[in-house]
Amino acid sequence: PEMSRGLGDVYKRQIYLPALESVAGTASFTDMALIGSIAMTELYSAGGLTIKNCKEISTIEPPGLTSCGEFSVDANKVNKFNISALRDAFGNMTLSNLLIEELDLSRINFNGNTLTLQCNRLNKIVGSETFNGNLLLLPKNCRLTEFTLEGISNIQGAFKCENYFYVKSFIMPFVNVAGDVTIALNTGSVDTGVEIEFPTLQEIGGTLTLEKNANANKIEFPSLKRVLGSCSIKTQSLKNDIEFSNLESIGVDGTEIDVAFSLDGTNISCPKLKTIHGNFNVITSASMFGMTADNLSYSTIESIYGDLSITCPYSDFGPNGIESIDFSGLKSVKSINISGQGDINNFSTFKYLFENNILTEASQWDVTDCGYNPTYQDMKDGKYKPAE
Repeated sequence: PEMSRGLGDVYKRQIYLPALESVAGTASFTDMALIGSIAMTELYSAGGLTIKNCKEISTIEPPGLTSCGEFSVDANKVNKFNISALRDAFGNMTLSNLLIEELDLSRINFNGNTLTLQCNRLNKIVGSETFNGNLLLLPKNCRLTEFTLEGISNIQGAFKCENYFYVKSFIMPFVNVAGDVTIALNTGSVDTGVEIEFPTLQEIGGTLTLEKNANANKIEFPSLKRVLGSCSIKTQSLKNDIEFSNLESIGVDGTEIDVAFSLDGTNISCPKLKTIHGNFNVITSASMFGMTADNLSYSTIESIYGDLSITCPYSDFGPNGIESIDFSGLKSVKSINISGQGDINNFSTFKYLFENNILTEASQWDVTDCGYNPTYQDMKDGKYKPAE
């Protein structure tokens, strides 16, 4: 760093290091206000590379750099960024505030590390078939209306994407993601009407989290069959139901996972879901206004390895628009807790569990603040709805 600072004083505009071939530690360029470019033409290997607080820098070119450890660039005037020779990232890579619009990652092996991209003009990413690491797309103040990611079928780590408020079409090409998937494109109120699709994604090896994707026209996972981790899905401010048309199971045998579906307006459709290896918690909205979901229909679910709870956090406000519950295929569950569903007065959908002694103790059944509140004994006696 001292050497590069000295050079900076001489040239004012450029750091040119023509003889530097490898750095065992980290090459760090920080707080260099006047530097316009850094050229390291022969550098092929670095233990790390950090560029920060170099506010005039517009060009970063290590054209021969084939391997690097921790790689961090935070610079808001960089429009020329060449890492085309890079083959191995042996540390995390973070690119923040660069003005680049495209990035080709197809030749880089991330060796299980994390790539974090916080560049709000980056609208096209090309990757290789297998991305060996975590991919985090976290732009700040992003006003892009288009964003494409292509070439990547398998992510061997996690995929996280947040704050693409204005993107109209968000279609991801993955077939498998081994880690966690988190999508929160719109935490505000801007009405973009985005269409979020994962047309070919078949399996998620970690958790699936759908946070706020306000005003999305559609969210679809038509090929997804299995989520091996927990699930947290919110329908807040959506225009249509979230569709999981082929999802069969959540969790894996021998693990305790949690599935939370928060219905705040629209529904979550899983017409083939059979097994939940853990707890299933459905949280319904407090208000009827804007509530288009009027039924909880999960008739294909056969096994819930944990507890089933259907709750409404603010039941004092009266009915919330949910008029029926269908769990007619359910053959096994640890316990059931239903509360705050003011329009629900028929629980015959659970009769199999009582007729076949699946629920054998009063502690396994609890219904409160509903249109009808049958006790465990009522259910054993077949009083699934109020006496006429």
